Amino acid sequence: MKTRNLLFAAFVAAMAMAACESVLPEQQPPIDEPRTFTVHLGMSGEINVSQNPLTRFTPDDRDLYGIQVYHKPASESRYQPFAYGLFDNLENAKLEVTENYNYAIEVILVNDGKDKISRDSILVDNVPYVGYDKPFRAYNLYPGATAQSVTIVSNEFTYAEDRYFDRQYDGERDLRFAPAGRPNSDFIAPRLDTYYGKLVGYTPTTEGAVIDIYMKHMIYGLKVEVGEFFNEGKLEVYLKRLEFSNGSADGTYETYTLTPDNKNKEYIYSHYEVGKWYNQTDVTKATVNRDIDFKWIKDDGSTVEWQEKSIQFTRLKETVVTLDYYEDESAGSNNISMHYDDTEMELGYKSYVIGDTQDEYDW
Repeated sequence: MKTRNLLFAAFVAAMAMAACESVLPEQQPPIDEPRTFTVHLGMSGEINVSQNPLTRFTPDDRDLYGIQVYHKPASESRYQPFAYGLFDNLENAKLEVTENYNYAIEVILVNDGKDKISRDSILVDNVPYVGYDKPFRAYNLYPGATAQSVTIVSNEFTYAEDRYFDRQYDGERDLRFAPAGRPNSDFIAPRLDTYYGKLVGYTPTTEGAVIDIYMKHMIYGLKVEVGEFFNEGKLEVYLKRLEFSNGSADGTYETYTLTPDNKNKEYIYSHYEVGKWYNQTDVTKATVNRDIDFKWIKDDGSTVEWQEKSIQFTRLKETVVTLDYYEDESAGSNNISMHYDDTEMELGYKSYVIGDTQDEYDW
């Protein structure tokens, strides 16, 4: 009997333990990690146009592509730096992205940038490298170098929140340039050939997707033509620089010298307000004004000076400035006229006349 009671007590205890185990919370399945994808970046838009009003882009290994990537959780509103890199080709422009994140991507392309952008030697862990200045100066945090520096062509992305190209994305990006031969300068209208593109709100969904960034040509052109009156001496053309020093325009001029045997000058300029120009769908409204002035120095040392005039340039258009001169017995009269050479612009061309009254030129 005693043995039977012991067996019964053991059975009751076992049943109680089983009952206790049955009310324990079930073990939760592991939480799935967000999927990651590898995507490829490509360029489209105006770099693929067979004929542009000013120039056509032909890629080679002298070009520089600065690519900045930002991301944010889909539920948030503010983008943060995610990855960046300086490339001289896009064959390996592969980006690792995560689902449920939104991405913003910016690309700055300088045609022949290796020859056109200021470069400098930089020591990284006591090893010398060549890096490129603005618009590719960045917070690189290279080991053994200052936090902000010229950027090395790596042809791959660096993933970091605290390393990025100078000037953060704000939807209306503007650029500063340090052309070759002008280190640490702050040009905003250099004679460079640049493109800019961006994509905002990209959400990855598939592996191996190709992301095309629509690129726009951020240039305008100036052509100066001088009339038949110019048969001696030299004629100087002054185009006010758009260069910043300590945060304000320095007021200096680019000077071009014309001779009777070379009466024409033609240049292409990059524009700095790439964000505004990119967002402007009407190209005729993507404009910038610059001041231009002329001075004719004759062989005998006498001079004729036109008054400075502000003229308007338009993206992807070449502004032709034709300078004529005539005078009568009472006073000189100097005339300057300008028109866009693109036929689509003829109905809205700009014209400026200087010198039809005595107070419109310098004595």
